[in-house]
Amino acid sequence: MELVFSANEHVQFRATGAWQDAEMKEIDLDGYATPSGGSCVGNTLPFSPKVTATGDLGSTYPFGNSMVYFVSEVVYSDDFFVGLENLPVQEVGSWTEWNFRLGVDIGENINVSAFLENAFNEEHFDGSEDLTADLGFAIGFGPARPRTWGVDVPYRFGN
Repeated sequence: MELVFSANEHVQFRATGAWQDAEMKEIDLDGYATPSGGSCVGNTLPFSPKVTATGDLGSTYPFGNSMVYFVSEVVYSDDFFVGLENLPVQEVGSWTEWNFRLGVDIGENINVSAFLENAFNEEHFDGSEDLTADLGFAIGFGPARPRTWGVDVPYRFGN
């Protein structure tokens, strides 16, 4: 689902959302079973959060021959499992990140912007791995980038 609303010529709101109920129905390989030997049929498909959503509020304003813009963005992912067994140790928790950007388009070829990503320093992982049988603990992998700020100054050659 996507929704775009333009309040006026300078302010626009955009929201996207997805809902999925991805369940394993048929598994032909015996190797896909729970540690106790049970079937994974009926489990949630790995890396499939039920809900994902984004929203952004953007505004643009002319400033002489340039265009100044601001964007505030929020990104959400529901929790999900990373393994077929759907073990609690293989679950990645839900997370929400906020990002901001303030910039100016100078003519047709150059843009200058300052950004702040993961503004509230949300800590989350892309996945996890159960190492309890081997090492006695589980680990998270693919950590989110911490709060990051910077300046972009791209130049476009040609038209």
